[in-house]
Amino acid sequence: LSTDHNSGKHRAKRNNNLSSQMTVLTKTFFAGTSITARFTALREQYREAAAKRKKYHRILTELENLSARDLADLGMSPSSTQEIAYRAAYGEL
Repeated sequence: LSTDHNSGKHRAKRNNNLSSQMTVLTKTFFAGTSITARFTALREQYREAAAKRKKYHRILTELENLSARDLADLGMSPSSTQEIAYRAAYGEL
């Protein structure tokens, strides 16, 4: 097998064309923001998540302390307490 000098040039030219057509995504969510701003945003997200978790557990505890009869009076069943607490804390499913 022999390699034709012209086919090598053609292959190199085709590789150059492919690389010029490729794009790279370099834009990120935090592009242009300082590290301090990133940590501040991250800390705020953690605070919000912790507040929602606390609200969920508080509501769930309150519902679990009710009797089945009390829950029935409220139109709830004991098996739905987790879902109700979740919706109250985090919004709709």
